[in-house]
Amino acid sequence: MRRAWLLFLGGLVGAQVEMPDSLARLFERDINFDIVVGRSFPVVTGLTDTFPVVPLLSGSTRVGISWRWGMGRKAGGRWLLTFSPLFLFEKVTFRATSASVVPGVELVPEGQYLWLKYRSGAVMLMGGIRFQKWEERALFPKWWMEAGLWGCYRVGRSIKYVAEREGRVEKVRIEGNPHLAPMRGGLYARVGRQWAFVEAYYHLLPYFRSGTYGEAPPRAYPATPKWEVGLGVAL
Repeated sequence: MRRAWLLFLGGLVGAQVEMPDSLARLFERDINFDIVVGRSFPVVTGLTDTFPVVPLLSGSTRVGISWRWGMGRKAGGRWLLTFSPLFLFEKVTFRATSASVVPGVELVPEGQYLWLKYRSGAVMLMGGIRFQKWEERALFPKWWMEAGLWGCYRVGRSIKYVAEREGRVEKVRIEGNPHLAPMRGGLYARVGRQWAFVEAYYHLLPYFRSGTYGEAPPRAYPATPKWEVGLGVAL
């Protein structure tokens, strides 16, 4: 029994000796690589009854990774190339008004709908140029700026509506959405300090497919907000 205790105490001493090296390896960070998470919201300059987008219930969530080339720990600024594959989750929510001309409302059964939500998932690629200020022995840059292009291809689409029928409120999700364009793309910019950043996206491609909907006279698909702004982290 005494021998067992001696072996146990010897193991603790050995673990304490190796602990600093283990902790150092645990907190080692590849400065060429980040895990990126961001959330952005559409910039709605004016709410209309015909196209009533709800900004705080809409927007995009991005989760992915980012690589950089030319990174170094030298003090001073540095220009870098960046590339990021991500998963993109989009949602656009419309509130009901008497004048709503929202694509997809024809799929809702007769009744008073309260909310109409478009959801989609996509594979997204981003690439750009980054300038950053790096301090020696720092885990993250002191500050940085990045700008470039982005594009995505939708792999899943659905419509969810909340409606009142016969005095009951029902929530129904319909898989597939013929109104959403399969591809999107545009420009982006980020400004960050260490691991946190603010970001902005500009959409060059439309959210909806080109065409018209509704009965005569046909109405053109409305345009969603061109800008999104948000926050994110890069760890």
